[in-house]
Amino acid sequence: MAAAAAPAQTAAPSGYWSITPQRIAAHDAGIDSLLSQQSADRGSRWHGGLFDEYGLPNPAGTAGILVHAVTGLVLPGSRHHRSARARERVQWAVDYLGRHLTAEGNVDSLTTNFNSPADTAFAMHSIAPAVAMGANTAMGSLSVFSNPR
Repeated sequence: MAAAAAPAQTAAPSGYWSITPQRIAAHDAGIDSLLSQQSADRGSRWHGGLFDEYGLPNPAGTAGILVHAVTGLVLPGSRHHRSARARERVQWAVDYLGRHLTAEGNVDSLTTNFNSPADTAFAMHSIAPAVAMGANTAMGSLSVFSNPR
């Protein structure tokens, strides 16, 4: 019987991909910027959303809150790690996106396309990794993804 092949050796990660305190601080600043732009007006139909440079609601930008804030939620060393505020803001974004889907399940990009599969794909580019990170964290599944409202 032949011996099993040894697993391939992988190169040690380079410093380029290291998660440094400086990168965490820069990411935290980016989260702070996004959250400061998020609509906090609970009486507004746009509550939880982000607006684009024209002042129009932007679903892809709103989805960006998810990937960035969830990264902070699960990243030890982040100011947003396990933060109730970041978790709440993620919930706001999830709720916003759920309220603004078309009957076909697409988003409307008010500057370019209505009922747009392409813009929905751009939003999913941020939503999918956020869901994966939220499901694979020591915090357990983030309830905002496992228990949609």
